[in-house]
Amino acid sequence: MKRILILVGFLVAAGFGFSRDGFQATYLVKVISGSSHDYKEVITVCGDAMRIELSSDLFLLFDRKKGLAWKVNTKTNEAIEYTFDDNQPFYQQFLMAYGLMDNSGQLIFPQVIFKRTGNRKVVQGVACFEAKLPGEFMNSTTTVWLPEKVEKKDQERFNQFMSFFTKNEDFLDLIGHANGFPRRIVSNVRLNNGVTVNRQTLLKIKTVPCDAAMFALPEGMKTRKAAPSGIPLRSF
Repeated sequence: MKRILILVGFLVAAGFGFSRDGFQATYLVKVISGSSHDYKEVITVCGDAMRIELSSDLFLLFDRKKGLAWKVNTKTNEAIEYTFDDNQPFYQQFLMAYGLMDNSGQLIFPQVIFKRTGNRKVVQGVACFEAKLPGEFMNSTTTVWLPEKVEKKDQERFNQFMSFFTKNEDFLDLIGHANGFPRRIVSNVRLNNGVTVNRQTLLKIKTVPCDAAMFALPEGMKTRKAAPSGIPLRSF
C-alpha cells in the first residue's frame, strides 16, 4: 500500500511539471529613495513552476513550460497574465542586472556582466568577490558579490532560476558558469528627483518539498491579460 501511495504522489508531481523537491532562496531587499523600506523576496522553484513572493498579498507565478506568468494581488483579488512571446519587457526586467536581450533574443550585452574588480568581502558569512556592470545602462549601475567557492548545486539552481526569463542558450551558458546566486546585489538608478538604491542580500537558500497549491492561482481570482509589450513594472 505504501509503495502505491508513493507512486501516486510521484505521478501527481509529474503532472504539475515539477519534482517532489525544489529550492527556495530568500533575499532581504532594502529600497532607499529619500526614505527607506525593507521587504523580503522569497523565490521558490519546483521544476517548471516558480513563485516569487514579495509580501503576504503580492506575488508572481511563472509556468516555464507554458510560457506564462501572473502578477497576483490577493488584496484586490486580481491577477495580470503575461505571455513569454507577447510580454518580453516583463520577463527581461529580471535580466537587467545580468545582461539584457532584445525582443529577437539577441544579447545586447555580449557577456554576463560580472567583471571582477579585485575587491573581496564576506557577505552573510560567505567569502565573495565583487563584480560590476561595466559602464551605465538605462541610468543604472549594478554591483554584485558572488561566492568565491563554486558549488555545483548552487550553479544549477541559479541557471534554473534564470531560465524562466529567457531561452537564449548563450546567455544561460554564461549564467551557468557564474558561482550561483549573488550574495548581494546593489543597484543605483538615477531619476529626475535623485538616486534610488536597491540593495538585495541573500539570507538563505535551501531545499524545500514541492506543493502544487503554492503555484496555483487562488480561487475566485479575477484574471486579465496584459497588453502586448506592456510596460515592465517590478513593483505593484
